[in-house]
Amino acid sequence: MRFSVGAIPAICPNCARAKPACPIPGHGRRRTRRQPARLDAAKAVLGEVGEHWNIPAENLLTPKYLRELCWNPPALISVETVAEKLDSMGARPWQQELLSAGLAQAFASS
Repeated sequence: MRFSVGAIPAICPNCARAKPACPIPGHGRRRTRRQPARLDAAKAVLGEVGEHWNIPAENLLTPKYLRELCWNPPALISVETVAEKLDSMGARPWQQELLSAGLAQAFASS
């Protein structure tokens, strides 16, 4: 069965609302030097929190959310704005609580 591109939203309404994905680290032309630094800092935070709570980093925050946060961080970095950004992406309250402070600190220093 073949569909035209215009028919996809009628079949799958959520497909029409999908946001463009962030680039995979190491790919893309619009990368800046700060993005990989933020990603490395964020991965370190996830590693520390995951080790403390014995939770794999992928369960703390999905890689898609992590890339989105690193590539498009809040304009003003604070615990509250990072928590709001995580919430807008769909992160659960417990994820926001565990990660917001560490990620805000990591982003501010990177």
